[in-house]
Amino acid sequence: MGIVWSLIIGGVAGWLAGTIMKGEGYGVLVNILLGIVVVWWAAWYSVCSALQPPTSLAR
Repeated sequence: MGIVWSLIIGGVAGWLAGTIMKGEGYGVLVNILLGIVVVWWAAWYSVCSALQPPTSLAR
């Protein structure tokens, strides 16, 4: 189910970024695909770098 959510969030993020950055862009489909790629990259990066909240916020 996590993959489905990442596809949905990435698609919405890509579409929203394309809408906000009006002008000459790549088109809706490419914006959605770029959003999905960025979401997957961010998930991979957070796992690989073992990002954890600062101890002051975790209390």
